[in-house]
Amino acid sequence: MDAQAVAGVPETVEAGEVADTADRVASFAVWDQPWWVWLSLALLLCWVLGVNKRIVRLRAAARHAFGLLESQWFMHLAWMEVHASASVLLLDAWARPVNMDLEPFKKALQAAKAKPLDVPLMQELSAAWTQVRAQMEDVNVIGTPPQAMVALLQQDQAAVATFNQAVHQYNQAIAQFPAFLLAKLLNYRPAVPVAWVQANPP
Repeated sequence: MDAQAVAGVPETVEAGEVADTADRVASFAVWDQPWWVWLSLALLLCWVLGVNKRIVRLRAAARHAFGLLESQWFMHLAWMEVHASASVLLLDAWARPVNMDLEPFKKALQAAKAKPLDVPLMQELSAAWTQVRAQMEDVNVIGTPPQAMVALLQQDQAAVATFNQAVHQYNQAIAQFPAFLLAKLLNYRPAVPVAWVQANPP
């Protein structure tokens, strides 16, 4: 065997190994896998899409519930501002001028409007709402609140309960196994309910 033939042997062997490796990789191509692999991938994809759709739907429901709560609170604030600045001559004793600082609650409500599932924003809103309720209790000592006020408080409580229920359902969904794996992957974080401060009965 001459020198040229010997020198050509490694190149031939290397080329053969590359071709064999390419054949092995091609043999593991997805389209060449058994039917059960395809079925497993299809089921996994359907599960991921189904779970994600449910989580997205629950998040949308919580946002919608917060929108209703926001509308209720703005209506309540408008009522309070009118009565807090009313004349002392009004027959309703509760309608006497009262110094009520509603700005912190308004700002917290506006900030939470964009992200009602954000934990720090909702905690700030709950704290501001607690302060508003405390001010309302101080006002109540002036006189018996009118029926309109009682109705507003009942509507507030109903709206808060609806939002908190939506938050509970969302948190429950992303905490279940194995859905919490997808929630963690997609950065779906638990939300917090609104703290409801029950006023003392007049």
